[in-house]
Amino acid sequence: MIENNQTEVNESFSEEDVLRRKEKELQTLSKIREYTQEILEQLKLRIKTFEKYETILADSTGTISQWREVFLSSTNILNGEEYVKVSLKDMAE
Repeated sequence: MIENNQTEVNESFSEEDVLRRKEKELQTLSKIREYTQEILEQLKLRIKTFEKYETILADSTGTISQWREVFLSSTNILNGEEYVKVSLKDMAE
């Protein structure tokens, strides 16, 4: 009895209705695919940008740590906590 009801419902749709519905589904899937492609391209660009900033940040961090060492060493020398070794040749000139 249930099978007969399903058959009746299926027969109520014409082939044109089914075709239109399938075309709309295809258009929707196509739009979703295009949108997904756009998102993928944006993510690729963001990853490239992030990698560039990561490299710049790593370089900056290295430079900052080097300058910090120079600053601390200079401060210690000025405070008399460290001594600068100068060769006698340099002093004679």
